[in-house]
Amino acid sequence: MRLANIFTTVLLGIIILFSSCDTDTLEPNSSRLGFDFFPLEKGLFRTYDVEDIQYSVLSIDTLRYQLREQVVDSFLNQEDDYTYIIHRFSRVNENQSWGLDSVWTARQTPRQAISTENNVSFIKLIFPVNENAAWDGNALNVNQGDEYVIQDLFNPKTYKEKEVRTVTVLQEDEEDLLIKDERKEIFAEHIGLAEKTFIKLEFCDDSDCFGQKVIERGRALRLVLIDYGKE
Repeated sequence: MRLANIFTTVLLGIIILFSSCDTDTLEPNSSRLGFDFFPLEKGLFRTYDVEDIQYSVLSIDTLRYQLREQVVDSFLNQEDDYTYIIHRFSRVNENQSWGLDSVWTARQTPRQAISTENNVSFIKLIFPVNENAAWDGNALNVNQGDEYVIQDLFNPKTYKEKEVRTVTVLQEDEEDLLIKDERKEIFAEHIGLAEKTFIKLEFCDDSDCFGQKVIERGRALRLVLIDYGKE
């Protein structure tokens, strides 16, 4: 009888041990996987200072304004997951009222963070986030393949006097005598997109200016986060 009791006790201990292990395995760690770098929740907003320079042969036009992105609603999509509706507002400065600029959407799967911008979908991040992880950011649209790479994993940066971890996604870094293509986005934990650089320039290739990197046409866009929160 005593031997049977000992056997029963040991068996129960083994069952409890394996049950605990299974529970730990199934419990997701959103911070480790990187989901918190692309938060989606109704009411979340981000505000940026924007500089947008448009180059042409005849002129250089510089716009400086503020941009606000706010998650206003969500709906169940065909993958039985939620797609979030993001209203984008702009204004010249803080003394002006916001005007609706455009409507984007975003969603998150267990493997990807996806942003649909002007009806074009881009894979902004992949999960789990790992240094040097690479993927095709254009895999969900008809554009030519474009390799994105994660860099500076968990690099600390300060926004609104608060230090947070960030992840940099390098989308392109190419420059020669004819073009400059520099694109990257920085995502902050629990905030989302914090900084964006989008520079695509074409240089003069005429005999009198070749190699001097005289800009003929292109765009240089920069966004920097100045405010964020939830309403």
